[in-house]
Amino acid sequence: MKKRILILLVVLLAVSAVWAESSEYKKYYFSVGLNLSKSDYIYHEESALDPIGLGGDPNKTSGIAVGAEMRLNLGLFRINITGDFSVLSPQYLGVSYLYFNGMSDIGVGIDFKNIVGIGLGLGPNMTFLFPSDGSTPWYIPGDEEEPQKQASIFYAWVHSPVNYKITLDAIVGPVMRVGIAYTFPTQFNLERFELDKLNPFLKGNIDSGKVSFYILMRVF
Repeated sequence: MKKRILILLVVLLAVSAVWAESSEYKKYYFSVGLNLSKSDYIYHEESALDPIGLGGDPNKTSGIAVGAEMRLNLGLFRINITGDFSVLSPQYLGVSYLYFNGMSDIGVGIDFKNIVGIGLGLGPNMTFLFPSDGSTPWYIPGDEEEPQKQASIFYAWVHSPVNYKITLDAIVGPVMRVGIAYTFPTQFNLERFELDKLNPFLKGNIDSGKVSFYILMRVF
């Protein structure tokens, strides 16, 4: 299913490119909006979350992650920040957890005939768990590291796996965009800086992503 969606995005990009021309719409803008996706939380005995001691159903969240999205467009270049939340069904000692997944990426984007926009971004994908009792959040790094408390945003940004993000916008008007995104991980992070792991076609990268839907409104 995920591969079919990725193929569809590539086909739409090719078709749009045939009709490409200079966009009359504003090329420098800041937008905010909402996004929806299927929560990507998976818990099992070998997962990075096992040291936290979560019990209960090993593979469940509330199902849908709801989040916010910001995009700064600078001509062909874009900066995106996305964050979404979902509630975990496992509880430990009566405490439930709010699962936060956030990504900041830098990339490029092109609009075609003021109808379709295509974008590609790359950036760290950070994960935190917020306990319902108000205690210190857990930072969840890649599979090779243990979960940590009191980790700074900078620490998380450097140690988190870098993701690719492909976006397809339907340009509804000069203010609104509705789109679909496909985000998939790599085993690369800025702390180890192993460039060979940035290859998007490595097993477990491009075929293990998630699809999200978003609405963006231009603020200025």
